[in-house]
Amino acid sequence: MRKEVAGGVPPSRIVLAGFSHGGAIALEAALRADQRLGGVVALSPWFLAGIPRAYPPWLQAGRVPALFCHGAADRVVQPGFARYVAEGPDLAALGIAAEVNHIPGLAHGVSAAALMAARQFLLRSAPRAPAPPRPPRRRSVCSQRGQDV
Repeated sequence: MRKEVAGGVPPSRIVLAGFSHGGAIALEAALRADQRLGGVVALSPWFLAGIPRAYPPWLQAGRVPALFCHGAADRVVQPGFARYVAEGPDLAALGIAAEVNHIPGLAHGVSAAALMAARQFLLRSAPRAPAPPRPPRRRSVCSQRGQDV
């Protein structure tokens, strides 16, 4: 993340994502970040026992939005666990504003519905930066004389 920020990417445009264990790591990395990030997408995640309990340094800058997508038929990580973590006091107190999307029929995996939910979340949480202004087009000598090139 530091490399991206040093390269000019604003932290508000950085969204961490992961599946299962990777989702838990993305969430923990966002909590350990030096600056408030644009968001977290966690697909079928669980919550790390060693997650930081100290308030992140960016907490006063506002909450980090997070999306948990979880299969309703997941037998690896129970579907209710995502809602329990998202709605529990720990994440809110640590500066994470989580929403949960349960996907009917999905086991422990990723689906088109999960990816579409993640896409919509990204568009809301870290919208595209405005394009820089374009320099004025130079007109060729022929176009100035009314000739087609």
